[in-house]
Amino acid sequence: MARVTVGSQVIGTLGLSRSSYRVVRLISYWALCWEAIGAQPGVSEFADWVEAKGWASDTTSYRDLKLFREVFPALSDPSPLVRDARRRIARAGGEAKSAALVVGLPVVAG
Repeated sequence: MARVTVGSQVIGTLGLSRSSYRVVRLISYWALCWEAIGAQPGVSEFADWVEAKGWASDTTSYRDLKLFREVFPALSDPSPLVRDARRRIARAGGEAKSAALVVGLPVVAG
């Protein structure tokens, strides 16, 4: 049985497209934001942080969150995925900032 990763879930839902890239980027930026501020970000805090970095406008962040919710309708934001990645990486002795690699981790239900 094939392992379903976050990245393969995105591509399976949106195809290999610009939209897929935007969702994967959003998840990675979410992990980087979490590390930078030292806490789980809220949606507006995340959008402000990304805009301050010059990586995307806050409008783009909200559009990308909408795409994210198409792929993961049970989630309002990437926090549960990033939280799981941070836990897995910590258990393996890695650094929390490695959680930006969450897209390669298996999707965990619940």
